[in-house]
Amino acid sequence: MSESMALVGLDVHQAQTVAAVFDPSTGELSVQRLRGEPASVVPVFLEELDCPVRAVYEAGPTGFALARVAEARGLDVRVIAPGSIPRAPGDRVKTDRRDAKRLVRLFAAGELSYAFVPSEADERFRDLVRCIEDARKDLMRSRHRLSKFLLRRGHRFPCKAWTQPHERWLGKLRFEDAPSQATFVDYLCAVQTLVGRRRTLIEVLEQTVPETSHAQTVARLRCFRGINTLTAAGLCAEIGDFARFAKPALLSGFLGVGCNGKGRCDCPWRAEVYSKRDGRKLRKTFPTQAAAKAWRADKLAAANKGKLRAPTSMTVRQAAEAFMAGARDGSIPTASGTRYKPATLRGYRVGLDKRLLPTLGGMRLSDVERRDVQELANRLTGEGLSASTVQNTLDPLRVIYRRAIRDEEVTADPTERLELRRPDGRRERIADPAEAAALIAAIPRGRAGAVGVCVLRRAAARGAACA
Repeated sequence: MSESMALVGLDVHQAQTVAAVFDPSTGELSVQRLRGEPASVVPVFLEELDCPVRAVYEAGPTGFALARVAEARGLDVRVIAPGSIPRAPGDRVKTDRRDAKRLVRLFAAGELSYAFVPSEADERFRDLVRCIEDARKDLMRSRHRLSKFLLRRGHRFPCKAWTQPHERWLGKLRFEDAPSQATFVDYLCAVQTLVGRRRTLIEVLEQTVPETSHAQTVARLRCFRGINTLTAAGLCAEIGDFARFAKPALLSGFLGVGCNGKGRCDCPWRAEVYSKRDGRKLRKTFPTQAAAKAWRADKLAAANKGKLRAPTSMTVRQAAEAFMAGARDGSIPTASGTRYKPATLRGYRVGLDKRLLPTLGGMRLSDVERRDVQELANRLTGEGLSASTVQNTLDPLRVIYRRAIRDEEVTADPTERLELRRPDGRRERIADPAEAAALIAAIPRGRAGAVGVCVLRRAAARGAACA
């Protein structure tokens, strides 16, 4: 880009345009407001500048008329894809001047992506395809309104809906009260009208395809299984010219099918296993084929042992809230059968809210793996938390999974066999039985001495007496 070339950012509206002109040689930035139709006033404004100019504007409801007029007059005006414009998270102030200045600054920095400008014929063809899609969405909404209205009134069709028998059944329905009959007739007329509109638009599309520049491409796409005229026309209308993509990876990235720029597909690997117990398939995606095969082998082994079942939909957060509620009201006791102490529950609550749930709360119980819990424990240790604090944070998760395994909601406990740092003990040395006996002999006789003897003997038996 030449240093003497002026850069212009345009914020285009129906009756006015704000132009921000940036001169790279001087660094001067000026803003002007142009009154009138953009396709008429903007090219004249750009031609009156004293130096070569390159302008950009954001794609919007004004369409591509300005870009086409500028191209016909030999001006370099490009259209910017709205989704490619970087915006700060806290930048919520939106005015015409700010938008024009932002465009020209990003244009000068080379951080904008340009949109494809179709021809007028291609744009008319794309409008027809999008109109059919809008009619389909409206028809789906109208059908939902009618079906849910009938469901609320207790009318259910026993067979498949929206077939010819279903339409005949709808035509025979009647309501005794006038409000219900009027509502039903309005919903039914809306569905029938949209069905006719969509059918007419598809007929027009089929008649228009042979006359467009996409006729040969549509015919080739229809050779693929599952692609009819409407689907092929939609692909051609949205992609435009297939030749503008230098290699298949660029087309895949434009369509969002998950391939990277090196021509390799980054789509995840999916593994599935049939669960005889629930009569359904278990599916899960993995980043590598090896991980998918390992998961499938484990699930097949569990299925052969009769321990495989469909994964629960409960998340860690939901299970944690259910556990805390049960622990508070006493319905979930401790391992010894007693109620949880309030101080223990307060510690669990702090550990869940601050450390556990922000990381694992949104995951399903069946999706949490041992490595997820291990990574959490390693991160907490790296943050400087003591070993006892890490243990207390994982304690409620252990209880949750023990109960989930008991209720057969999951088949594995990810909290088992974790590599955790043991809490630092405060005792320097444990007294052996001989040393404990010497201590007992040195205690004076009396009531206090009898209590001390009992304590030392109990500690010696358990090996917990401290020298």
